[in-house]
Amino acid sequence: MVWGTIGVCGYVTVEGDVYLEEDTWDPATGDPAPGSFAVRRDERARREVLFFASRRYPELAGCLPVKSAQDPACADCSGSGWITLGDHHIFCGQCGGLGWVALSSRGGEG
Repeated sequence: MVWGTIGVCGYVTVEGDVYLEEDTWDPATGDPAPGSFAVRRDERARREVLFFASRRYPELAGCLPVKSAQDPACADCSGSGWITLGDHHIFCGQCGGLGWVALSSRGGEG
């Protein structure tokens, strides 16, 4: 595990596999389902794991995507990587904290 918080853990394996493990929630109660996790290996999950893990392990920053001149700023966070709600700054899930969205991912995972 290279990064974790309540209900979410990020992993990078020695083979280079990057994935996110999240609690699953019981829709009837709104509580975490005991012992139940969902594993995500999509591009958005990969960016999230690498973004947060690179704050603790700076060598992982080299695995993050590189912005091209054509990639626009993220509309959700106005290019900051964070969404501000009052006094709180929340990680932008749309761009994965990068502040921009790759043109190749705009129609899909984002």
